[in-house]
Amino acid sequence: QDLFLEPAPPADFQAALDLGQDPTAFPHFWQRCIGSGHMLLGTRQDWRQHLKLARDELGMQQIRGHGIFDDDMSVVPEKGAGYEFYNVDQVFDYLVELKMRPIVELSFMPS
Repeated sequence: QDLFLEPAPPADFQAALDLGQDPTAFPHFWQRCIGSGHMLLGTRQDWRQHLKLARDELGMQQIRGHGIFDDDMSVVPEKGAGYEFYNVDQVFDYLVELKMRPIVELSFMPS
């Protein structure tokens, strides 16, 4: 069976609601999160200024970005040469400085 061509059968799902209960708060955590492109942008001064502005003026507390281990971050500068986390450290150190929490997306990996 090719998982990419045939849709999965629908799963059974049951839910029970007690509408007599008092409602509870539902935190909208996504309203305090901003998205970025590749995390290499975090090494740029203009991007950093914009992120700080989003934190200060919009109240953003989290950032989601991708490509933290992508080739443009130079984590693997040469095959067999080990790992280099300089750019990763630069980005995360700045997020720590701003007291912003990263949502790490492990998507692109070194080739």
